[in-house]
Amino acid sequence: MRASVTTILIFSNEAMLSPVARIHFFRLYQAMTVTLTAEQEKFIAEQVGSGHFKSAADVISQSLGMMRAQEEFIRSNVAGLREKIASGMEQIRRGETVDGKTAIQNLREKLHQRERGGQ
Repeated sequence: MRASVTTILIFSNEAMLSPVARIHFFRLYQAMTVTLTAEQEKFIAEQVGSGHFKSAADVISQSLGMMRAQEEFIRSNVAGLREKIASGMEQIRRGETVDGKTAIQNLREKLHQRERGGQ
């Protein structure tokens, strides 16, 4: 299967530039050629066709924004996650474990308490 090649220009802040700055902006940044699979191209076309987005560039821009937000979330939470993992590993070393069936039962009980308003 041969992949299609689509050229996508995304300049989210370009519209806010003055005409002189806009010329300079385009001299600094070259167009980027991105190779899309048929499935990716179909997905983008579906998103535009559904009316959720005005153009393929909008789909790509939103996707990149979501990816950036995900990366920032991971970066800002990695220390806390590592601490929780280390804490859990220490509990395992001390033998403070619960088998899977009991863990699920405990989680269900907590959920039922919250549903009844008893945090």
